[in-house]
Amino acid sequence: MTMGSHHYLYGHHQCLKILANAGANVNCQANDLATPLLIAAQEGHVQSVELLLAHGADPNLYCNEDCWQLPIHAAAQFSRLRNGNSLIPVTKRECDRGEGKVSPVYLAVLSGQADSLRALLKKGFSPDAQSCRQFGYSCPLDMALWCSSWNLNSECHQIREVTLMLLAAGAYVSMGIYAFALQDQVPEHLRLILEHAGLPQGERLEELARRALAEMQSTSFWLPLLLKAGMDPMLLLQLKMLEEAQNGVLNFFLEFINWKTLPSSMLQILSHRQADGTWTSQKHFSMACTL
Repeated sequence: MTMGSHHYLYGHHQCLKILANAGANVNCQANDLATPLLIAAQEGHVQSVELLLAHGADPNLYCNEDCWQLPIHAAAQFSRLRNGNSLIPVTKRECDRGEGKVSPVYLAVLSGQADSLRALLKKGFSPDAQSCRQFGYSCPLDMALWCSSWNLNSECHQIREVTLMLLAAGAYVSMGIYAFALQDQVPEHLRLILEHAGLPQGERLEELARRALAEMQSTSFWLPLLLKAGMDPMLLLQLKMLEEAQNGVLNFFLEFINWKTLPSSMLQILSHRQADGTWTSQKHFSMACTL
């Protein structure tokens, strides 16, 4: 005997209880492969979830053709997860970082469900997860930043909290994420990343400087943040900075540079800019720009 139509799960706990006690197949699947447990998790019927699990419902039975969606994903997406949720301890962690799978962390982030994400992270799910080809993101933090950039005032209203949660949990910040944050699509992104993850080290820091100089249109945004975070201004002392930075930005930057030691090629650029009126130097820079 099977459960029959899944409409029995939409809040009809007593109907479900009668069927389960009568020996109905609690792992039956609809045409779309949805199971009673998936629907109960999606609808937030805690009693039904617990009843199904007690009668042998399989929380690791995949509910779509791509073999990644489990009941825990539905619960995460629709904010049905809380600390102590019965699905978390019985779900195999293959979905957490397994190749070709999708961590439920992604579903919590995609829907801006801070409570679901908090419960998953507290129980040891990774803030990094796996690269997710199904959604086209390299990691949950990548998804969070993109979501907040195109969905500032709608259903991703909790996305700032989600981003903070991922960073606080130690999410890895790739160079692509740093580069995206430099673009100033959402001003607080770079600040949050630098506050929680800091600057990258070694060659990655040099790469960040190169990426920053490729975003000269937003220099006034990223320059003070990078310098405040401790970036050596000498990494940014490139011809491109002197040639393209706006007047105020250039004066701000030169305050961090020992301009008396600038090579003649750079002094020449400053002199030319001063002559054509694209740069008005501070008084204490004047002598340095006289060749």
